[in-house]
Amino acid sequence: MAQQIQRLADGHRVSRENFPKEGELPKKRNGKSAGYFFAFKRMPIRGYCWQSECHPDTWFISHYVFKDYQKLKAKDVDRVAHNWIRIEVDGDER
Repeated sequence: MAQQIQRLADGHRVSRENFPKEGELPKKRNGKSAGYFFAFKRMPIRGYCWQSECHPDTWFISHYVFKDYQKLKAKDVDRVAHNWIRIEVDGDER
């Protein structure tokens, strides 16, 4: 997974098989789409992340999960949404 993250950081392409689009980010305050979040996939770990609109050339990793199941869980979508709002909307990168 560290190699995948480094490839992305270096601006290289990452395969959709190992870096799929996972879900939609919350809507912006103006009601427009904020895009999607993705997952670094290395069985059985997933690292959920999104590309920042506020910080050029920056990807934020929301969290990692042990995932031995197929379907994306609502609690993971909620956690990404919470982190996206905290960082992208509220500017809190703690």
